[in-house]
Amino acid sequence: MSDTDKWIEVSDSAAIGENQALSVDVDGEPVVIVRCGATLYAVENRCTHDGEPLSGGELEDCELICLGVPLQ
Repeated sequence: MSDTDKWIEVSDSAAIGENQALSVDVDGEPVVIVRCGATLYAVENRCTHDGEPLSGGELEDCELICLGVPLQ
């Protein structure tokens, strides 16, 4: 098994409800896990435009939206 095939259990999937976000730490990296339908997605828990955590954002139509200051 390669490193890219390695699974790290961080939570019971039933603990993440529809349109909810779960913030976890995976090997020292902040990750946010969200459920959209039957699928779970995991991404870096950091907004690309302001560096703030995405876990504080809103999930709308399977899109995680940062609540930080918009780019101008």
